[in-house]
Amino acid sequence: MGWELCARPNAPGVADWSLFTETCASGGAAPHKPRDQIKRGPPMADERPTWVHDCTFGGKAKDFWWRVEENGDITIRRVFATRGQRDDVRVRTVTREELGRLLDAMSDGEWWPLANSVEKLTNGTEQHGLGKFLYEQLGWTCTEAQLAGHLGVILTSAGVWEWNDRKRDMKFRLADPDLRRMQAYFERRRSRSLRDLPSF
Repeated sequence: MGWELCARPNAPGVADWSLFTETCASGGAAPHKPRDQIKRGPPMADERPTWVHDCTFGGKAKDFWWRVEENGDITIRRVFATRGQRDDVRVRTVTREELGRLLDAMSDGEWWPLANSVEKLTNGTEQHGLGKFLYEQLGWTCTEAQLAGHLGVILTSAGVWEWNDRKRDMKFRLADPDLRRMQAYFERRRSRSLRDLPSF
């Protein structure tokens, strides 16, 4: 996949690095806070080699960037575009402890739906699933619970979860709880991204 962006209307081409540099506009170490953070302002240090690009599995694929920290946390960056304004870059660090609690809950061997509807989480009608667990058991906000789909991409690709291959009514189940798979997958993707970087 390299740095290629998801296919979507008005998406920039591979050679257009403006979206990426907007997305990675922070510099320094990733925050270790269990809450979404909104970054505004001009891009700073070029961090391209330290992040991996992916797209969500849903029908409306959304770009995001992620990395595994030295302590095993996952940091995920998303871009929220607002017409006429500078894009907001939201950063959420999912701690290793949170990942462990989620994997422990999924050790039942059952398929877990996304279950991350903002409306249903808010009014208490959401079914049992990933988003509801993040919201009720880990204390995430409704917005943060949308990261269930992003975790699904990362952990499925790493071989930690399995996916039912459906873009609607998607479900996941535990395949291998060894989070070293996630670290190894990240290093493979990061190495490939470094090889794919253009020279300029």
